[in-house]
Amino acid sequence: MFSLLRVSFLFILFPLLLQAARIGVAPLSGAALSEDEARVSRSLLINELQKQRPKDLVSNLRTDSWMLECPLIELVDEARTQNMEQLVLVGVDRLGEKLILQLRLIDVQSEQNLMADSMPLSAIEDLDMAMRRAAESIARRKPLQDLARVGEVMQNEGLNTRTRNARSTSTWQVGYLWPIGDSYDGHTRRFTGAFSQGIEERNFTAGFMASWREGPAALLYSDWLIRPADICPFVGAAAGFHWARHRKLNSDTQLFSSNFEYDDGFQVALRGGLLLLRTYDFQMVVQTEYVRTFNDHKDRTWMLTLGIKP
Repeated sequence: MFSLLRVSFLFILFPLLLQAARIGVAPLSGAALSEDEARVSRSLLINELQKQRPKDLVSNLRTDSWMLECPLIELVDEARTQNMEQLVLVGVDRLGEKLILQLRLIDVQSEQNLMADSMPLSAIEDLDMAMRRAAESIARRKPLQDLARVGEVMQNEGLNTRTRNARSTSTWQVGYLWPIGDSYDGHTRRFTGAFSQGIEERNFTAGFMASWREGPAALLYSDWLIRPADICPFVGAAAGFHWARHRKLNSDTQLFSSNFEYDDGFQVALRGGLLLLRTYDFQMVVQTEYVRTFNDHKDRTWMLTLGIKP
């Protein structure tokens, strides 16, 4: 009985799977294109969309290839009368010297947006590549910017791309380290200093640090800045390499000699502190750290430093 029901279900479902979806492409809108440019662009979009979805039927919604103004409700009603299931809307407008491509996919029956996206273009010549990417975006429901590939990058996606802005900072710090146990030959306190170069944004700072910690160290660091006020607590971490300086041990007397050797290893640090006068150009830093070096001596230490950001 169960097998019979399953076979019956497959016979009902099979024609539905073979039924092609109907996708209508509306005339391109916007004042940035001539009628010939709009006709070629829409033809390219239909052709590329048919390649992406070969089982579906992609066709013009109207014979016009270009329009300045048309109420959306009229386009949806016309698509519904032609039994289309999805409607593609493309607009190309000019903003200064660049073009803005706007893309929408609408479910005709529910009148809901299935996707909406936009992308800047540098020139009319980018439209052929933009139509290819728009077709893939519709077929895969992925953002236009995520579909860039080698050999298919448009002019504005090459040089002069915008990135988030962050303030470049440099920091000078001095202080002391207090070795834990027998670390650093059992010294009770040693001088330390560091220079950092990095970037600072509203909520975080990150960069590179060159430091003297009873031996040179080079680390990358990142801190979370908890509040954008003059007294700003922060917590973070650093990781890099440390060449820890140790006295050589005389094998005969078991006493330290006056000669030194360097025991290098990977170093990690947990850090926190206060960034003072943060809203000013000149800032001060109070910082504590717990530092661990993965070398033969297994050096560990606490650190306290004061610094300035000139």
